[in-house]
Amino acid sequence: MNKPEKFWGNSATDQQRRDIAIFACASKPYFYEAIRQTGAYPLVWTTHLLSPEAYTLVPVINGWAQREKPAVILEQVALSYH
Repeated sequence: MNKPEKFWGNSATDQQRRDIAIFACASKPYFYEAIRQTGAYPLVWTTHLLSPEAYTLVPVINGWAQREKPAVILEQVALSYH
């Protein structure tokens, strides 16, 4: 997993921030341009292998629901994975 990306700003007309998490092996090269164009904020995506299993998804959902900072969410996902 990588450090959280800088928030690009939202291209939606309501200017509301949209978070996204992609659980797939090497997802960043495949989804980078599409995510950048939408202005969404990538909480989690990868440049290497990642097993997209429930124990890695739980920290994202819990952290997002508790409005944790993106770096905290990313750290919790990494801790659950190792």
